[in-house]
Amino acid sequence: MTEVGVIPEDWEVKELSSISAIKSGKRLPKGSLVASSKTSYPYIRVIDMNMGYLNLSNIMYVPENVQPMISKYIISKNDIYISVAGTLGLVGKIPEELDGANLTENANRITEIQCNRDYLMYYMMSPLIQNVIEAERTIGAQPKLALQRIRDFYIVLPRDNREQTAIAAALSDVDSLISALTKKIEKKKAIKQGLMQQLLTGKKRLSGFNDKWKSMLLGDIAEVKDGTHQTPQYVKSGGKPFYSVENVTADDFKNVKHISLEEHKALTSNYRIEKGDVLMTRIGSIGCCKYVDWDVDASFYVSLALLKINEKYDSKFISYLSNIKSFKEEVMLNSLVFAIPQKINLGNISLIKVYIPTSKAEQTAIANILSDCDSEIAALEEKRDKYKEIKQGMMQQLLTGKIRLIK
Repeated sequence: MTEVGVIPEDWEVKELSSISAIKSGKRLPKGSLVASSKTSYPYIRVIDMNMGYLNLSNIMYVPENVQPMISKYIISKNDIYISVAGTLGLVGKIPEELDGANLTENANRITEIQCNRDYLMYYMMSPLIQNVIEAERTIGAQPKLALQRIRDFYIVLPRDNREQTAIAAALSDVDSLISALTKKIEKKKAIKQGLMQQLLTGKKRLSGFNDKWKSMLLGDIAEVKDGTHQTPQYVKSGGKPFYSVENVTADDFKNVKHISLEEHKALTSNYRIEKGDVLMTRIGSIGCCKYVDWDVDASFYVSLALLKINEKYDSKFISYLSNIKSFKEEVMLNSLVFAIPQKINLGNISLIKVYIPTSKAEQTAIANILSDCDSEIAALEEKRDKYKEIKQGMMQQLLTGKIRLIK
């Protein structure tokens, strides 16, 4: 029995400061700015950090003349970063190409590590530490994690470095599977995006379809309905779902607010969302569409518009149109230019021009191809999420010695 619970007899509990040094990053001198133009001195920010790895797509750089003033605050490929302001507790390692990069003042580096580096990284990523970080969160405008608190973290580890290495390798293997699936998902999404730009503009025609395409107004295709302008009283249980713009932009209709049955009945007395309709965002993030392909009994807020598509047209095809450049441009053209947040009035949605096949059969065929892409992506995402769950379970078992890899 130890400070953190029961562990194997040949394991030990150490304070993080006893097996490493924890050092802060550095704020740039006043008046200095990082830039996207490449220099020899990368600058790692919290926005670049993910759990386990850095996003290299938007790395910024320190100007040559500023580097000497912050040269002591670099992080090496053998270190671990941990974010300590804003988003707390993001932990990961530095790739080879960023070895020696400068580190923001909103992160610390764990260096001079006296155990297996990857084992320590996974331990810091696990609920064993992340739950502590969440409990210790500083209340304020911007949450912060004190340097001394990090130094005091308890780390449970096998005395035998070989066991540390074996545990880290097992977790790394799962990470590799997750990473491979993530790359495959991104590739499939890119393929789908290319297909949409070709198929939804008529640049690429499907075999067997020769009918003309034509420009139409969205109001000629759909009846556009408004959501309630009154903020309802939400209930914790026993109510009906209440959709808003966030549900469409996140494509999440499970984690929704609920309103009372009585208020729902009042809001849906004239019209309601039905399977086959399209929801469109009109305040904030405007012009995003979601095809309703589930049995639904819900109300919706003024931030959404409800498109009831004429039976002569394919609703799913119309919803996919919101993903192409020409549709987005039409939405902006008809929006309120100076409104903050962005907004498009209900009547102006009807004035959006769309270019579509005159044949509903062609619309449906295109929608089915894109829907198959969505199904394939969803299956891969589900598989990836299962691996993430497996990894969480593995960390809980392997990092506490409940399951042993080496005896």
